[in-house]
Amino acid sequence: MTKTDAEAVGLLPCPFCGSSRVHATHSPTCHAGWEYCVECLNCGTDGPYAGNEYNAIFKWNDDRAERDALQAKLDALTAALRCVREEICTGPVDDVLWHREIPAETTVDFICNTLNDDWDYDDWLARQSTALTPAPQTYDDGIREAVEAEEKTLLHFCNLVNAGDAQGGGREFQRQIGFAFDRLKSALLKEPKP
Repeated sequence: MTKTDAEAVGLLPCPFCGSSRVHATHSPTCHAGWEYCVECLNCGTDGPYAGNEYNAIFKWNDDRAERDALQAKLDALTAALRCVREEICTGPVDDVLWHREIPAETTVDFICNTLNDDWDYDDWLARQSTALTPAPQTYDDGIREAVEAEEKTLLHFCNLVNAGDAQGGGREFQRQIGFAFDRLKSALLKEPKP
């Protein structure tokens, strides 16, 4: 991208908070050079980094479409979570292990062993089946896969019939699903590893 192109396009608002208080900035690298990025002065989001200011602006603007798509997925997941929480809190007592399309032991194992862990991207990636899912090539691919993996799990929870009583297992399901959303949101805001 040239300087003229960058000036013509300008800086798009922050994809996370929507603020137009954004600016291009730079910082020294360990290789005696400079790296450039765009930073939101409202929420502190920055990146992606580039070798010059104009490419940083281009990447910031281009990255927004991808982030908007991920945000749309999160919005859909939030709606799914709301349905699940309502089902869990209002449904009559029933077998919380019954689950459509997924064997009960698989679901319970996933809840106990995966959702309950302190989530870490590298750890999550290592636990994925390489036979089913090839390793992502980039950080953004990893985030996209994390969103899709959580989406499948949480949308399956929406198929729970009479998910259980609010005092027992249903409350634990609700808690673990909430943790899943927290992990997703922090993953989207996490800076790519160098």
